[in-house]
Amino acid sequence: VNLETTCSSANVIAKDSDNVYTVNKYGKGEVHFINADIENYYSDIINAHDSDLYLVYKNFFALLSLPLYVNSKYCAVTFHTLNNGNKGVFITSLGEEKEVELTGNFEIKDVKFATIKDRKLTFDSCFAYLEIAIK
Repeated sequence: VNLETTCSSANVIAKDSDNVYTVNKYGKGEVHFINADIENYYSDIINAHDSDLYLVYKNFFALLSLPLYVNSKYCAVTFHTLNNGNKGVFITSLGEEKEVELTGNFEIKDVKFATIKDRKLTFDSCFAYLEIAIK
């Protein structure tokens, strides 16, 4: 089945004959949409994390102005706005990572389930929580 649609409000960032990447305003933020089967492809390949597929995400997130970057292809990161205006950051190690480097424009306010020294985060287990202020 081939379903053709028209993009009425989103900005088309890139497209080819089969896929499209769009950005649309949503509330105070943006929604980024890629209709490629990246997640299926990534989860169906044995040892996909050892391939260059993670570069899709690395290049995608490089376009965003995030306050903190985790320099590892084996970590998942989520950001949450806290009532005090700071960001809550959950970092989950998806592999054997015990230590990762953090970069960005932030100040650490609190750390749970890890230790940080010289912008290197060492996991106590497989995840960490940070509260950061954006500089």
